[in-house]
Amino acid sequence: MFQSHAVYEEEDFRDETLRDVQLTQTTFENCRFTYIDATEFETEQCRFINCDFTDSKWNASRHSGSSFLNCQFNGANLFLSEFDQCKMTGSSFESCTFEGVVVREGDWSFVNLRHAPLRKMDWSGSG
Repeated sequence: MFQSHAVYEEEDFRDETLRDVQLTQTTFENCRFTYIDATEFETEQCRFINCDFTDSKWNASRHSGSSFLNCQFNGANLFLSEFDQCKMTGSSFESCTFEGVVVREGDWSFVNLRHAPLRKMDWSGSG
């Protein structure tokens, strides 16, 4: 269903599965991913702009050099996810599960982490 190097705009992927999907240089703008299963989902240099990931599962997902700009992750489960050199500017992670999340560098400016248990995240690789 999803292809690398593609552009998706205004799509509704609610309740879809991204389990074990690997994407490179793919762009999603104004897309809805609520209630998706993105377990072990991997992205490399992908762009997500104004996307809604509310109440989604991101367990053990890995993201390298990807951008999540002004995205909503509210209530998402990010257990054991990794974000390596990702740009998260303006995204909201209110009331997410962050246990075991690893952040290596990247830009987390203007991110909403309200009610997020930050002590359960590994920020050791972020300057």
